[in-house]
Amino acid sequence: PAALLLCMASCATRLTVCWTVPWPTTVLLLQIVLPPGYLAAVYGVMRAAGVVCIADEVQTGFARSGDVFWAFQTQGVVPDIVTMGKPMGNGFPIGGLVTSHSLAASFAAGGMEYFNTYGGNNAAVAAGRAVLQEIRQQQLQQRAGDTGRYLQASLQSLQARFPQLIGDVRGIGLFYGLDIVACPIAKTPGPMFASAIKEAAKARRVLLSTDGPAENVIKIKPPLVFGTAEVDRLAAVLGEVLSMLTAPDTFAHLMAQEQHWQQHVAPLLAHYTQNEAHLQQQLLLQELLVPLTAAPEVKSAASNTSSSSSSSSDMVVDLELAVSAARLA
Repeated sequence: PAALLLCMASCATRLTVCWTVPWPTTVLLLQIVLPPGYLAAVYGVMRAAGVVCIADEVQTGFARSGDVFWAFQTQGVVPDIVTMGKPMGNGFPIGGLVTSHSLAASFAAGGMEYFNTYGGNNAAVAAGRAVLQEIRQQQLQQRAGDTGRYLQASLQSLQARFPQLIGDVRGIGLFYGLDIVACPIAKTPGPMFASAIKEAAKARRVLLSTDGPAENVIKIKPPLVFGTAEVDRLAAVLGEVLSMLTAPDTFAHLMAQEQHWQQHVAPLLAHYTQNEAHLQQQLLLQELLVPLTAAPEVKSAASNTSSSSSSSSDMVVDLELAVSAARLA
């Protein structure tokens, strides 16, 4: 799915990049666990086309995934580049990128220079080392796995009690999502219910967030020191909030808001998403074709495309044609 994979091609440098979120954006946004072998198959196709594969571990890395240190390890793949950030410094501003010597050398070989005002400063190095030491000494990866399984069981228990609102429980380690629905049969997103859950929990001093294209997924991403006692507190608050929201009068009021959202807001969001995809396609086509305007194959493709359209704004982008033209060049 396009939501799971963002491919950027630059013919000027002849470098094609495949950016894959290790298992869940909309994977990350929805906390969707990819099926076994998914990324291995994607990486195989991409690498056969000369694509560089990048795994973004900013949210899922550094032991949060529990049984593995990096989420991409759940898929049995080794990315060409791994990006990491926020948890690397536990609040200290630090980020990192890991790649092979050969790939790093190819970046410099083209005359590119990397510059960072604060790159490699001693304070950042000390913070990063301290985080790694704490994860190891406090056995936080094992804790994330054990607590995560307890969290999953607690959330699934809530789903059994409130099936009219919780459509799914998914995640690994200490990275979970509750799919809040307005209709349990059709799995219609329930953003108004999700927002009400978040606000009611906040009033009870439990901080959650909503995520996803429809903002209907309750995102649960606690600190790695989270334990069973904290899970019990979370489950108790969620149970109290869900009981309140499923009371007949409250439920009917929120359902009316959901129906308004489905009728008036959802179509607008779909339209915005469609426009965004169209703009991304236009930008990709420009990246592919501008450096190749001298190539006769590209001139022919552009001529055929423009002749079938009344104006440039109405042009339908044929990405397969563009990619084929780039390969011919």
